[in-house]
Amino acid sequence: MHDILVTGASGFIGGHLVRELVERGTHVRCLLRPTSNAADLDDLDIDRVSGDVLHASSIVDALDGIDTVIHLAGLTRGVDVGKLEEINCQGSHNVAAACSAMNEAPTLICVSSLAAVGPASHGGVLLESAIPRPVSAYGRSKLLGELAVRRHANRVPTTIVRPAIVFGERDLALLELMKTIKTFRVVPVIGSRAPQTSMIHVHDLVQLLCSTIERGRRVTTDPKNQEGIYFASTDQLLTLKELGQQLAKLMRPGRLTLTVPIPVFAARVVAVCSEFIAARQGVPALFNRDKVREAIAPSWACSNGAAKRELGFEPNDTLVEQLRHTVNWYRDHQWL
Repeated sequence: MHDILVTGASGFIGGHLVRELVERGTHVRCLLRPTSNAADLDDLDIDRVSGDVLHASSIVDALDGIDTVIHLAGLTRGVDVGKLEEINCQGSHNVAAACSAMNEAPTLICVSSLAAVGPASHGGVLLESAIPRPVSAYGRSKLLGELAVRRHANRVPTTIVRPAIVFGERDLALLELMKTIKTFRVVPVIGSRAPQTSMIHVHDLVQLLCSTIERGRRVTTDPKNQEGIYFASTDQLLTLKELGQQLAKLMRPGRLTLTVPIPVFAARVVAVCSEFIAARQGVPALFNRDKVREAIAPSWACSNGAAKRELGFEPNDTLVEQLRHTVNWYRDHQWL
Protein backbone atom coordinates (compact mmCIF):
# COMPACT_ATOMS: atom_id res chain seq x y z
CA MET A 1 0.00 0.00 0.00
CA HIS A 2 1.36 3.39 -0.98
CA ASP A 3 1.52 6.64 0.96
CA ILE A 4 0.91 9.31 -1.67
CA LEU A 5 1.28 13.08 -1.61
CA VAL A 6 -0.83 14.95 -4.17
CA THR A 7 -0.18 18.56 -5.12
CA GLY A 8 -2.97 20.41 -6.89
CA ALA A 9 -5.53 18.22 -5.13
CA SER A 10 -8.19 20.94 -5.10
CA GLY A 11 -8.16 21.25 -8.90
CA PHE A 12 -10.32 19.53 -11.50
CA ILE A 13 -7.98 16.57 -12.12
CA GLY A 14 -6.69 16.49 -8.55
CA GLY A 15 -10.15 16.08 -7.05
CA HIS A 16 -10.90 13.07 -9.24
CA LEU A 17 -7.47 11.56 -8.57
CA VAL A 18 -7.69 11.88 -4.79
CA ARG A 19 -11.15 10.32 -4.76
CA GLU A 20 -9.94 7.34 -6.81
CA LEU A 21 -6.88 6.83 -4.60
CA VAL A 22 -9.01 6.87 -1.43
CA GLU A 23 -11.44 4.38 -2.96
CA ARG A 24 -8.46 2.09 -3.62
CA GLY A 25 -7.60 2.22 0.07
CA THR A 26 -4.51 4.38 -0.43
CA HIS A 27 -3.29 6.73 2.28
CA VAL A 28 -3.45 10.17 0.65
CA ARG A 29 -1.94 13.42 1.85
CA CYS A 30 -2.85 16.65 0.05
CA LEU A 31 -0.66 19.73 -0.08
CA LEU A 32 -3.19 22.57 -0.01
CA ARG A 33 -2.70 26.32 -0.03
CA PRO A 34 -4.62 28.17 2.72
CA THR A 35 -6.71 29.84 -0.01
CA SER A 36 -7.58 26.59 -1.83
CA ASN A 37 -11.24 25.65 -2.17
CA ALA A 38 -11.13 21.95 -1.33
CA ALA A 39 -14.82 21.48 -0.50
CA ASP A 40 -15.06 18.57 -2.95
CA LEU A 41 -12.64 16.64 -0.72
CA ASP A 42 -14.55 17.18 2.54
CA ASP A 43 -16.15 13.73 2.52
CA LEU A 44 -12.82 11.93 2.01
CA ASP A 45 -10.53 10.46 4.66
CA ILE A 46 -7.31 12.27 3.75
CA ASP A 47 -4.48 14.13 5.45
CA ARG A 48 -4.45 17.85 4.70
CA VAL A 49 -1.18 19.72 4.91
CA SER A 50 -0.99 23.47 4.47
CA GLY A 51 1.71 24.43 2.00
CA ASP A 52 2.61 25.75 -1.42
CA VAL A 53 4.85 24.45 -4.20
CA LEU A 54 6.57 27.85 -4.12
CA HIS A 55 7.53 27.32 -0.47
CA ALA A 56 10.14 24.55 -0.51
CA SER A 57 10.14 23.98 3.25
CA SER A 58 6.41 23.19 3.27
CA ILE A 59 6.96 20.49 0.64
CA VAL A 60 9.75 18.87 2.66
CA ASP A 61 7.51 18.78 5.74
CA ALA A 62 4.67 17.21 3.71
CA LEU A 63 6.94 14.42 2.41
CA ASP A 64 7.47 12.74 5.77
CA GLY A 65 6.48 9.07 5.38
CA ILE A 66 5.56 9.49 1.69
CA ASP A 67 6.73 7.02 -0.98
CA THR A 68 5.03 8.56 -4.05
CA VAL A 69 4.31 12.13 -5.14
CA ILE A 70 1.82 12.99 -7.89
CA HIS A 71 2.53 16.58 -8.87
CA LEU A 72 -0.53 18.23 -10.42
CA ALA A 73 -0.24 21.79 -9.11
CA GLY A 74 0.07 24.23 -11.98
CA LEU A 75 -1.25 27.33 -13.66
CA THR A 76 -3.00 27.31 -17.06
CA ARG A 77 -3.42 31.09 -17.34
CA GLY A 78 -1.32 33.84 -15.81
CA VAL A 79 -1.28 37.61 -15.71
CA ASP A 80 2.10 37.37 -17.41
CA VAL A 81 4.67 34.82 -18.57
CA GLY A 82 6.64 35.24 -15.37
CA LYS A 83 3.75 33.99 -13.25
CA LEU A 84 3.29 30.91 -15.45
CA GLU A 85 6.98 30.06 -15.19
CA GLU A 86 7.05 30.70 -11.46
CA ILE A 87 4.32 28.14 -10.78
CA ASN A 88 4.89 25.61 -13.56
CA CYS A 89 8.70 25.66 -13.62
CA GLN A 90 9.93 26.83 -10.22
CA GLY A 91 7.12 24.99 -8.46
CA SER A 92 8.03 21.74 -10.23
CA HIS A 93 11.71 22.28 -9.40
CA ASN A 94 10.84 22.78 -5.73
CA VAL A 95 8.84 19.54 -5.63
CA ALA A 96 11.62 17.51 -7.29
CA ALA A 97 14.32 19.12 -5.13
CA ALA A 98 12.34 18.33 -1.98
CA CYS A 99 11.99 14.71 -3.08
CA SER A 100 15.73 14.57 -3.77
CA ALA A 101 16.50 15.88 -0.28
CA MET A 102 14.76 12.94 1.42
CA ASN A 103 16.86 10.06 2.75
CA GLU A 104 14.83 7.73 0.55
CA ALA A 105 13.55 9.67 -2.44
CA PRO A 106 9.90 9.00 -3.31
CA THR A 107 8.73 8.22 -6.83
CA LEU A 108 7.61 11.40 -8.60
CA ILE A 109 4.81 11.44 -11.17
CA CYS A 110 4.91 14.84 -12.86
CA VAL A 111 1.77 15.78 -14.78
CA SER A 112 2.73 18.05 -17.66
CA SER A 113 0.72 18.77 -20.82
CA LEU A 114 0.58 18.05 -24.53
CA ALA A 115 1.14 21.81 -24.85
CA ALA A 116 4.72 21.24 -23.66
CA VAL A 117 5.43 19.44 -26.93
CA GLY A 118 3.38 21.67 -29.20
CA PRO A 119 1.43 20.59 -32.28
CA ALA A 120 2.60 18.22 -34.98
CA SER A 121 4.36 20.62 -37.36
CA HIS A 122 3.08 19.02 -40.57
CA GLY A 123 -0.11 17.44 -39.29
CA GLY A 124 -0.25 13.76 -38.43
CA VAL A 125 0.11 12.27 -34.96
CA LEU A 126 2.72 13.20 -32.37
CA LEU A 127 4.82 10.32 -31.06
CA GLU A 128 6.51 10.24 -27.66
CA SER A 129 9.83 10.78 -29.46
CA ALA A 130 8.71 14.14 -30.90
CA ILE A 131 11.04 17.09 -30.30
CA PRO A 132 9.18 19.63 -28.14
CA ARG A 133 8.26 22.86 -29.94
CA PRO A 134 5.61 24.56 -27.77
CA VAL A 135 3.71 27.45 -29.35
CA SER A 136 2.28 29.06 -26.21
CA ALA A 137 3.64 30.60 -23.03
CA TYR A 138 1.78 27.92 -21.07
CA GLY A 139 3.38 25.16 -23.15
CA ARG A 140 6.85 26.63 -22.73
CA SER A 141 6.37 26.91 -18.96
CA LYS A 142 5.28 23.26 -18.74
CA LEU A 143 8.31 22.18 -20.79
CA LEU A 144 10.57 24.13 -18.45
CA GLY A 145 8.88 22.31 -15.58
CA GLU A 146 9.69 18.96 -17.21
CA LEU A 147 13.33 19.95 -17.62
CA ALA A 148 13.44 21.07 -13.99
CA VAL A 149 12.30 17.71 -12.63
CA ARG A 150 14.58 15.84 -15.04
CA ARG A 151 17.60 17.46 -13.41
CA HIS A 152 16.84 15.40 -10.29
CA ALA A 153 16.09 12.14 -12.13
CA ASN A 154 19.34 10.45 -11.07
CA ARG A 155 18.17 10.71 -7.48
CA VAL A 156 14.37 10.77 -7.85
CA PRO A 157 12.57 8.05 -9.89
CA THR A 158 10.44 10.25 -12.15
CA THR A 159 7.74 9.69 -14.77
CA ILE A 160 6.24 12.48 -16.88
CA VAL A 161 2.66 12.33 -18.18
CA ARG A 162 1.48 14.69 -20.92
CA PRO A 163 -2.33 14.74 -21.08
CA ALA A 164 -4.17 15.99 -24.14
CA ILE A 165 -7.35 18.05 -23.58
CA VAL A 166 -8.84 16.72 -20.34
CA PHE A 167 -12.62 16.79 -19.92
CA GLY A 168 -15.25 15.32 -17.65
CA GLU A 169 -17.40 16.14 -14.65
CA ARG A 170 -16.53 19.51 -13.03
CA ASP A 171 -14.41 20.66 -15.99
CA LEU A 172 -15.02 24.40 -16.33
CA ALA A 173 -13.21 24.87 -19.65
CA LEU A 174 -15.48 22.54 -21.63
CA LEU A 175 -18.48 23.89 -19.73
CA GLU A 176 -17.79 27.40 -21.07
CA LEU A 177 -17.77 26.09 -24.65
CA MET A 178 -21.00 24.21 -24.02
CA LYS A 179 -22.68 27.32 -22.58
CA THR A 180 -21.63 29.34 -25.63
CA ILE A 181 -23.07 26.73 -27.99
CA LYS A 182 -26.30 26.43 -25.99
CA THR A 183 -26.84 30.19 -25.62
CA PHE A 184 -25.94 31.41 -29.10
CA ARG A 185 -26.67 28.20 -31.05
CA VAL A 186 -23.37 28.48 -32.89
CA VAL A 187 -20.06 26.60 -32.93
CA PRO A 188 -17.26 29.19 -33.25
CA VAL A 189 -14.23 27.95 -35.23
CA ILE A 190 -11.09 30.00 -35.82
CA GLY A 191 -9.69 29.84 -39.35
CA SER A 192 -10.32 27.37 -42.15
CA ARG A 193 -7.93 24.68 -40.94
CA ALA A 194 -9.44 21.78 -39.01
CA PRO A 195 -6.69 20.31 -36.82
CA GLN A 196 -7.27 16.84 -35.41
CA THR A 197 -7.27 17.00 -31.63
CA SER A 198 -6.66 14.37 -28.95
CA MET A 199 -8.70 14.34 -25.75
CA ILE A 200 -8.93 12.22 -22.60
CA HIS A 201 -11.69 11.79 -20.03
CA VAL A 202 -10.55 12.64 -16.52
CA HIS A 203 -11.45 9.14 -15.25
CA ASP A 204 -9.19 7.57 -17.88
CA LEU A 205 -6.38 9.97 -16.99
CA VAL A 206 -6.70 9.09 -13.32
CA GLN A 207 -6.43 5.36 -14.12
CA LEU A 208 -3.35 6.04 -16.24
CA LEU A 209 -1.70 8.06 -13.47
CA CYS A 210 -2.32 5.26 -10.99
CA SER A 211 -0.73 2.78 -13.41
CA THR A 212 2.46 4.85 -13.69
CA ILE A 213 3.20 4.34 -10.00
CA GLU A 214 3.93 0.63 -10.40
CA ARG A 215 4.42 0.15 -14.13
CA GLY A 216 5.73 3.43 -15.48
CA ARG A 217 9.25 3.72 -16.79
CA ARG A 218 11.38 6.53 -15.40
CA VAL A 219 12.99 9.43 -17.23
CA THR A 220 16.70 10.14 -17.37
CA THR A 221 18.47 13.48 -17.00
CA ASP A 222 19.00 13.56 -20.78
CA PRO A 223 16.18 15.63 -22.36
CA LYS A 224 16.76 13.86 -25.69
CA ASN A 225 15.82 10.51 -24.12
CA GLN A 226 12.02 10.20 -24.20
CA GLU A 227 11.77 7.05 -22.10
CA GLY A 228 9.47 7.50 -19.11
CA ILE A 229 7.23 10.03 -20.89
CA TYR A 230 3.62 9.15 -21.73
CA PHE A 231 0.97 10.93 -23.74
CA ALA A 232 -2.49 10.52 -22.21
CA SER A 233 -5.29 10.43 -24.78
CA THR A 234 -8.25 8.39 -25.93
CA ASP A 235 -8.23 6.46 -29.22
CA GLN A 236 -10.56 8.70 -31.23
CA LEU A 237 -9.74 12.12 -32.68
CA LEU A 238 -12.02 15.09 -33.28
CA THR A 239 -11.45 18.44 -34.90
CA LEU A 240 -12.55 21.40 -32.78
CA LYS A 241 -15.40 21.87 -35.26
CA GLU A 242 -16.49 18.24 -34.82
CA LEU A 243 -16.23 18.59 -31.04
CA GLY A 244 -18.52 21.62 -31.07
CA GLN A 245 -21.00 19.92 -33.39
CA GLN A 246 -21.03 16.79 -31.23
CA LEU A 247 -21.68 18.81 -28.08
CA ALA A 248 -24.47 20.70 -29.85
CA LYS A 249 -26.05 17.42 -30.93
CA LEU A 250 -25.89 16.06 -27.37
CA MET A 251 -27.29 19.23 -25.80
CA ARG A 252 -29.87 20.10 -28.46
CA PRO A 253 -30.77 16.89 -30.33
CA GLY A 254 -32.60 17.50 -33.58
CA ARG A 255 -32.02 21.25 -33.51
CA LEU A 256 -29.92 23.28 -35.90
CA THR A 257 -26.64 24.70 -34.66
CA LEU A 258 -24.56 26.76 -37.07
CA THR A 259 -20.80 26.59 -37.44
CA VAL A 260 -19.40 30.12 -37.59
CA PRO A 261 -15.89 30.48 -39.03
CA ILE A 262 -13.92 33.34 -37.50
CA PRO A 263 -11.15 34.81 -39.71
CA VAL A 264 -7.71 34.44 -38.13
CA PHE A 265 -7.05 38.18 -38.43
CA ALA A 266 -10.28 38.98 -36.60
CA ALA A 267 -9.47 36.44 -33.89
CA ARG A 268 -6.06 38.03 -33.38
CA VAL A 269 -7.59 41.49 -33.05
CA VAL A 270 -10.04 40.21 -30.44
CA ALA A 271 -7.17 38.46 -28.64
CA VAL A 272 -5.09 41.63 -28.47
CA CYS A 273 -8.07 43.58 -27.12
CA SER A 274 -8.76 40.85 -24.56
CA GLU A 275 -5.12 40.90 -23.42
CA PHE A 276 -5.15 44.70 -23.10
CA ILE A 277 -8.34 44.76 -21.03
CA ALA A 278 -7.14 41.91 -18.81
CA ALA A 279 -3.79 43.64 -18.23
CA ARG A 280 -5.57 46.83 -17.16
CA GLN A 281 -7.65 44.79 -14.71
CA GLY A 282 -4.68 42.75 -13.47
CA VAL A 283 -6.27 39.41 -14.35
CA PRO A 284 -5.37 36.64 -16.85
CA ALA A 285 -6.92 37.06 -20.31
CA LEU A 286 -9.59 34.45 -21.07
CA PHE A 287 -8.71 34.69 -24.77
CA ASN A 288 -5.25 35.59 -26.06
CA ARG A 289 -2.94 35.25 -29.06
CA ASP A 290 -1.64 31.91 -27.78
CA LYS A 291 -5.17 30.53 -28.07
CA VAL A 292 -5.27 31.64 -31.70
CA ARG A 293 -1.90 30.01 -32.43
CA GLU A 294 -3.12 26.77 -30.86
CA ALA A 295 -6.41 26.87 -32.79
CA ILE A 296 -4.73 27.20 -36.20
CA ALA A 297 -2.00 24.61 -35.59
CA PRO A 298 -1.76 21.70 -38.08
CA SER A 299 -2.60 18.94 -35.58
CA TRP A 300 -2.96 18.32 -31.85
CA ALA A 301 -3.23 14.55 -32.25
CA CYS A 302 -0.92 12.42 -30.10
CA SER A 303 -0.20 8.72 -29.77
CA ASN A 304 -1.16 6.73 -26.68
CA GLY A 305 0.94 3.79 -27.85
CA ALA A 306 3.50 3.87 -25.04
CA ALA A 307 0.77 4.11 -22.41
CA LYS A 308 -0.97 1.08 -23.92
CA ARG A 309 2.20 -1.01 -24.27
CA GLU A 310 3.85 -0.20 -20.97
CA LEU A 311 0.99 0.75 -18.65
CA GLY A 312 -1.79 -1.46 -20.02
CA PHE A 313 -3.87 1.67 -20.60
CA GLU A 314 -7.26 1.31 -22.30
CA PRO A 315 -9.92 4.04 -22.46
CA ASN A 316 -13.06 3.09 -20.56
CA ASP A 317 -15.43 4.05 -23.40
CA THR A 318 -15.62 5.78 -26.75
CA LEU A 319 -15.03 9.51 -26.87
CA VAL A 320 -18.61 10.23 -27.96
CA GLU A 321 -20.08 8.21 -25.08
CA GLN A 322 -17.81 9.98 -22.61
CA LEU A 323 -18.93 13.35 -23.98
CA ARG A 324 -22.55 12.20 -23.63
CA HIS A 325 -21.96 11.19 -20.02
CA THR A 326 -20.32 14.55 -19.31
CA VAL A 327 -23.20 16.54 -20.82
CA ASN A 328 -25.71 14.49 -18.81
CA TRP A 329 -23.75 15.11 -15.60
CA TYR A 330 -23.83 18.87 -16.16
CA ARG A 331 -27.58 18.70 -16.76
CA ASP A 332 -28.25 16.52 -13.72
CA HIS A 333 -26.26 18.89 -11.49
CA GLN A 334 -27.82 21.98 -13.08
CA TRP A 335 -24.50 23.36 -14.28
CA LEU A 336 -25.90 23.59 -17.81
